[in-house]
Amino acid sequence: MLEKIFISFRESDRQYREGFEGLLQNPNSSLKAIPISSREDVRHQGEAAVKIYIKKMLDESDIIICLIGNDSHNSKWIDYEINVATSKNIPIIMVRIPNTYGSGPLLFKKRNLPLVNWNINEIKREIKKYI
Repeated sequence: MLEKIFISFRESDRQYREGFEGLLQNPNSSLKAIPISSREDVRHQGEAAVKIYIKKMLDESDIIICLIGNDSHNSKWIDYEINVATSKNIPIIMVRIPNTYGSGPLLFKKRNLPLVNWNINEIKREIKKYI
């Protein structure tokens, strides 16, 4: 059975989320999973609606991949996703976006979460620790 991976990302890093999803769905890739990430923009419905939407997606997820770029540490939604995933005991893996140097969210440091490079073998090795 394929794992369901929630992809947490800052909106400005959307192209990397799309690239990561493509990697998961590529039939020639050695890393195969079902990507779960926001498709619907519910922000206009208010913060409560966004939180409900995020929780629903996380409830369907086996692992969280959090894409870390230059400004990820300033995203309240990445913080929220990590908090919810932590409360649900969903494994979290941080993946460094290429050529970026920004810090991860505060919980990344507090929980000593794994940070891997944007490298298929490193990501796969880290995921296998949880499946």
